[in-house]
Amino acid sequence: MKNIITKLFSLLIILIVVGCSNDDQKEISGTFEFSEIGIHNFKINASNIKATITIVGAGGGGGGGVGFNAGNSSTGGGGGGGAGEVKLLIDIDLQENVNYTVNIGEGGNGGNVNGNGLDGQLSEISLEQITLFMAIHGNGGKSNTINENVGGTGGIGFPQGSAGGNGELLDVNWNGIAGTGGIGGDNFSTFGIGGNGGIGTEVNNLVPTSAQPGIKGGNGYVKIEWSGIK
Repeated sequence: MKNIITKLFSLLIILIVVGCSNDDQKEISGTFEFSEIGIHNFKINASNIKATITIVGAGGGGGGGVGFNAGNSSTGGGGGGGAGEVKLLIDIDLQENVNYTVNIGEGGNGGNVNGNGLDGQLSEISLEQITLFMAIHGNGGKSNTINENVGGTGGIGFPQGSAGGNGELLDVNWNGIAGTGGIGGDNFSTFGIGGNGGIGTEVNNLVPTSAQPGIKGGNGYVKIEWSGIK
């Protein structure tokens, strides 16, 4: 009888310890978001980590509108910059208590009048200087040579930017409408959008107005939504 009681008591202790151990392990979760350009870090104090990661490359700048130089017509608009790539990564394994590095790319500057927009920068997540995940940038839109009616081409991207509109030959009253700036590529993420191109030179009674520079592309973005055991 004494042995039976002892065994039952031991079994009860084991069940209590196992129950306490199970209660101590709980699922936790969190989110990291990074939208400021430059280097950031994050670390997760948990095990069995699964993550959903959104990463967006930066957009290219719009091309500058075409300037006027004693020509006889209006000029073309600059092409729009390409949008940055958007990646959605699901069910990603992350390591416990390691220092991940996030680099948020900067959008490319818009081109000055007659100048091309600059490419954006990629966004990436790395560990110990090894790139794990990356989203590619969008390219800058193009302008055109001075006194050209033709608009610049859109920058390659995700999607690419639109071409700038063409300018018009002057009418009998010496008027001509400038080419419109191309629309920057829109990746529908609100980040990494391509910059719009600048409008070209309009002419009114043979008097030209100033062409406009291109618009800067949107910066990149990273979001990490994770869950794990603690």
